[in-house]
Amino acid sequence: RVRFRRNEHNLGMSGNFNALAAAAQGEFLVAIGDDDRLLPEFVGRLVEAMRPNVRVAFSNHYLIDSEGRRLAQESLAYSRQYGRDALPAGVLQNPEAAAWRQSIPMSASLLRTADMQRLRFREDLNTPDAEFFIRLAREGGGFVFLPEYLMEYRVHVGAETAAGLWSEQLVDCLTPLEVKPELEPYKRQFLAPMVVNAVSR
Repeated sequence: RVRFRRNEHNLGMSGNFNALAAAAQGEFLVAIGDDDRLLPEFVGRLVEAMRPNVRVAFSNHYLIDSEGRRLAQESLAYSRQYGRDALPAGVLQNPEAAAWRQSIPMSASLLRTADMQRLRFREDLNTPDAEFFIRLAREGGGFVFLPEYLMEYRVHVGAETAAGLWSEQLVDCLTPLEVKPELEPYKRQFLAPMVVNAVSR
């Protein structure tokens, strides 16, 4: 029931996830780091939410430190930072807005393998999940949020995602993207710190 793959050379985070998705045989897929943890009810709860028209089911998650200890206050602050504290449970009314707000954590999301195989992560981005979810949301289909905390995401110095979303390539690919007027504030808020960071380099 477990298959282990070793790449011939380092593909980078996005390339590795793309390779795993290409090899996946199941209907659903979760893209997590090797130091993160799914809690016992994660799969059951999110699979239950994956109705035929649902493309993504996601939950809240705990932050844990390098020793595996839960960071309670930081976890709540993280949920507030990305708007999940105010996100109603169930099918999202506007999944693209949630994608621009970065409300959908890749590591706490259940995807359809076919979507991941078809769309793939952009391998020139250091953290490609926001751009991936924006593309997926623009295709239509349901995104479902479960407010329970169903996985543990480890934060420590040296993680590949520690640099965050500050990528000039991400600015270049998302800036020209046309959005509906009600999404424009979310887009500006999302891109503003990246533009500043790109200019300062």
